[in-house]
Amino acid sequence: MSWKQFPVDPLVRIEAISRSANGIMMIDGHGPPNMLVELDAATSVDSNADTVTTVMTDATGAFHIEDTRTGISSPQFYRVVLQ
Repeated sequence: MSWKQFPVDPLVRIEAISRSANGIMMIDGHGPPNMLVELDAATSVDSNADTVTTVMTDATGAFHIEDTRTGISSPQFYRVVLQ
């Protein structure tokens, strides 16, 4: 899917991205409570996005995602969308 197909969803957002010592990208964010959130990633803003995973927000709306895909050597552009 293309980045341009989906506008930014103001109800869900990424609040922090960090890399662990073993190279796993950790994404924390917030959205509506008890909702499914899809994490998409692409190598550029103009390229097609791939779904990394889908998780449920907790009762406060918080979510934590670990991008454990192996072999990621290029920069990643992340976005989250409500399902």
